[in-house]
Amino acid sequence: MDNIDDVMRDVQEREMRDRGAEQVDRAIGNLDYDGEQSVAEDVAESPQGQQSARRINVGRVEHFFSKINVVALHLTGTLRVGDTIEIDTEAGPVRAKVSEMQIDRKDVEVATYGDDVGIKVDRPVSEGSDVFLVG
Repeated sequence: MDNIDDVMRDVQEREMRDRGAEQVDRAIGNLDYDGEQSVAEDVAESPQGQQSARRINVGRVEHFFSKINVVALHLTGTLRVGDTIEIDTEAGPVRAKVSEMQIDRKDVEVATYGDDVGIKVDRPVSEGSDVFLVG
């Protein structure tokens, strides 16, 4: 009987942790109320007032390795090889197509919330810059 009680307690604790994590994610805007990734997007306006490509925040620059032009990103959304990202900088946005992506020096095709990834870019970017998926 003790084993069943232990299992039930573990299940209840896990459910409470999951609910707590979901509430935190909702508070920072990463999940909607159904637990799905939200589409918090930033729509840029052109000078003529027309909407251009939508931008979905997918992360933040943690570090820029200037010798090899690689940016380390902490993701708050999903990113795939083939996606186009835009990184806000003081000199203007830097666009890059994700041709390859690595986690712990291993190539990956998809990375998701909480992953730290490395991506090659053409120009320097600043730590703390927001990263957007554009399309």
